[in-house]
Amino acid sequence: MATEPKPSVQRLVFASAEEVEQHFYDAIKNCDIDALMQAWADDEEIICIHREGKRLLGPKQVHNSWRDILTQNCKFSVERKDKRVINSGMTVIHVMLEKITQTTAEGLIESVCHATNIYQKDSRGWHLVMHMATAAPGSYLEQVEAKNFPGYFH
Repeated sequence: MATEPKPSVQRLVFASAEEVEQHFYDAIKNCDIDALMQAWADDEEIICIHREGKRLLGPKQVHNSWRDILTQNCKFSVERKDKRVINSGMTVIHVMLEKITQTTAEGLIESVCHATNIYQKDSRGWHLVMHMATAAPGSYLEQVEAKNFPGYFH
């Protein structure tokens, strides 16, 4: 008995790394795992390292991890700050701070992460190939904001 092939998923085509990144963070904001996975390259070598340090390799591990995050607590937001961009032709690297605000039973919890997103361009446009986040001291964001956003504190 022959099995029918699964219909292929229509991949989104992104014109720039900035467009992919906006899509990625919008998908997080909307708790949309399918949209989030559209930002990722269709490649077995994609890598995601969350702030707890576990390295996830390939679409299955990345998907399962983000699915768990988005279904366990969708009451959070990510604000990007102090972004730096390294452009090397077909690869673009974004290094930034992520200010994460979570709503919990105990109230609002804020944390700050250093984040690196790496994008590559191929014949199918731009896609995310690596996302890595690591915890930053809370005071770090205060220092950056005080320096870059005069008048932030009142």
